[in-house]
Amino acid sequence: MTNGPQARIMTTTDFLDALEPDGMVAIPTSPGSGVTLNEETVARYRVT
Repeated sequence: MTNGPQARIMTTTDFLDALEPDGMVAIPTSPGSGVTLNEETVARYRVT
């Protein structure tokens, strides 16, 4: 996932903040990919 406009409004995760100094991203220690969806934005753009 990129840090493009869609990622910024659809998630509460800032991927640039997750970057280590060497450009790597640490593997999350909890289940999942480390991405938290912004549920309000998901609901707004949901297609039914």
